[in-house]
Amino acid sequence: GVTTVSNKVQVNTLGVGVIPTDHMHVHIQSANPRILMKSTGTNSAKIFFGDSSSTDPGVIEYEHTNNRMRFGTNNTEDRLVINSSGQVGVGTNNPGGLLTVYGSPAELRLQHTGNGSFSKIISDSSNELNIYTGGGPHLAMTIDGSQNVGIGTNDPKLNLHVHEKSSNASFTHFTNTTTGYNSNQGLSVGLDSDENAVMYHYGSKNIRFATNNTQHMVLRSTGQLGIGTA
Repeated sequence: GVTTVSNKVQVNTLGVGVIPTDHMHVHIQSANPRILMKSTGTNSAKIFFGDSSSTDPGVIEYEHTNNRMRFGTNNTEDRLVINSSGQVGVGTNNPGGLLTVYGSPAELRLQHTGNGSFSKIISDSSNELNIYTGGGPHLAMTIDGSQNVGIGTNDPKLNLHVHEKSSNASFTHFTNTTTGYNSNQGLSVGLDSDENAVMYHYGSKNIRFATNNTQHMVLRSTGQLGIGTA
């Protein structure tokens, strides 16, 4: 049926160019079909989505004054905003880059198709950047407000802080294409499970010690220690 009230038309189903198969069905025989919503002056154009308990919990709005698109859900506007420069804001209506995520904390979640686990990046109130990976997900790395980097800790004390959250060994590992990249190749430096300081050079090369741009000591792969000699 059709009802007309104050220059408004209410219909149960509407078909444009077609017999409708849904509440509203638009079929335009054109290579470039268009639907135009045109407001007077620089007013905003809006599409509302409502239900029996609320007339407009969801909204899509185009603001002509500043040429930005806004998306709202659950009676809250600016869930997502695209400004006139194409910058996207999530949780903010004033993005400062191509993608700005604003929240408390601001969290970006990454999940591969089919994976039950995910990774995430979080920026918190102390200006730390925390990176989580694995099934937990588990904290993998933190960069704090002083640009200290923590691996296994969210409270790095120096420029690079590697922490093992148990009494197990904690090592950093260095390799290149010549040494190979396995755990028993290259150089490992750290703490063993007895808290001894350890340096492992797995290859048949020397370990050199130098200060002031001069080598003062060398530990050869044969176990010989030279002081003041190359």
